[in-house]
Amino acid sequence: MCHVPVIGDWVDFRLHSPLTFHESRRQSVAAVPGSVVKQLFAPMPCKIVTVQRKTAEMAKEGDVVIVIESMKMEINMSISATGKMKMYVESGEAVEEGTIFCEVE
Repeated sequence: MCHVPVIGDWVDFRLHSPLTFHESRRQSVAAVPGSVVKQLFAPMPCKIVTVQRKTAEMAKEGDVVIVIESMKMEINMSISATGKMKMYVESGEAVEEGTIFCEVE
C-alpha cells in the first residue's frame, strides 16, 4: 500500500514476475462466465517436459495436458474445454512465449 497525495487515497500496487503476471491474467480470463479457451499458449519462454495427450485423444476440461519448465519450476498446463486434442509440440522442445501448445477441436 502506498499513499498518493495527489489522489488523496491509499493505492495498492502489485509487482509481478513474468510467471505471476501470466498466472493472474489466466485467472481473469477463466473468471469470465461462459468463456472457453480452446487453445493453450506458452506463457513465457520454456521447455516442454512432458506432453500428456496425443493428437486425436479426448481431454476433459481441467485435465493437465502439458508440463513445462521455466525458471527452474515445473508448471502444469490444463485445458479449459472438452474435446479432441490437436498437439503442436513434443517433449523436450524449447518454445518461445506465445507459441501454441495445443488446441481442442
